[in-house]
Amino acid sequence: MSVDTKRVEGRRDIQYSSFDEFLEDARRLAEIPHRTVGNWSYGQILHHLTLSLHGSIDGFGYSDFWLVRLLASIFFKKKMLESGMPPGDKIAKKMQRLEPHEIPVDDAIEQLAIAVERFKINPKRAPSPIFGKLAPTEANQLQLRHAELHMSFVHAVDGPASSGS
Repeated sequence: MSVDTKRVEGRRDIQYSSFDEFLEDARRLAEIPHRTVGNWSYGQILHHLTLSLHGSIDGFGYSDFWLVRLLASIFFKKKMLESGMPPGDKIAKKMQRLEPHEIPVDDAIEQLAIAVERFKINPKRAPSPIFGKLAPTEANQLQLRHAELHMSFVHAVDGPASSGS
């Protein structure tokens, strides 16, 4: 049964100031029993974030209509970069390239670490499908806010890992 992620309760309140902090949190959760409170497993979340990091360098193969990008940049970009992204958006449905596969968490962590390192050392940034061309600092902030959104659905648990491990 699908969870309405706009209304899901029990998400973590997290903020990442760096990609190293994000990767450290991801590794910590991978090493302990964990659960997710949304529709994706932890492996899927990590895979999605990996795909997004690569897409932010290589391009996403999709962009919203120019007027949508313009209005999003004017009215939503600053708030999203500073305050984060709301849950429940279906942007991934528009970009099949970001649809995650179910993969083991250990493999997903390895792939995420490679993507984070690639993102950190590669200065190239592809236009955002929603906001268009971003300054490098904005592209970095967008990826960190995106990571916060998805990682907020992952929790440490006491005892054996439950659904979503």
